[in-house]
Amino acid sequence: LGQTVKHKLFNFKGVVVAWDPKPHMDVSQWDGLQGVDNPNEKPFYHIRPDINDCIREFGGPRTWRYVCQDNLEPYDLKHGRIELEMELDEEEWGWDNENGWFA
Repeated sequence: LGQTVKHKLFNFKGVVVAWDPKPHMDVSQWDGLQGVDNPNEKPFYHIRPDINDCIREFGGPRTWRYVCQDNLEPYDLKHGRIELEMELDEEEWGWDNENGWFA
């Protein structure tokens, strides 16, 4: 939890705030999962996405995205900030400089 990631297909950045060992719904017909083998058996992550990336990719802001592990890659904040639509509670989520994620 707290890692910064980027979606491989839709190019939005975000912060991992939760995960599920398997999705809680049938995701086999979702956009972006056609090339993923057995997506209903893969871990899925709850992502707080970058607001500007969502406006560019989806035409408007999104407060969260539910993403298959296969579609995520690590994102280094050296490449740019992540602008969240909502602020993370700083007492609950502090930036860990040593590990490069929110903790």
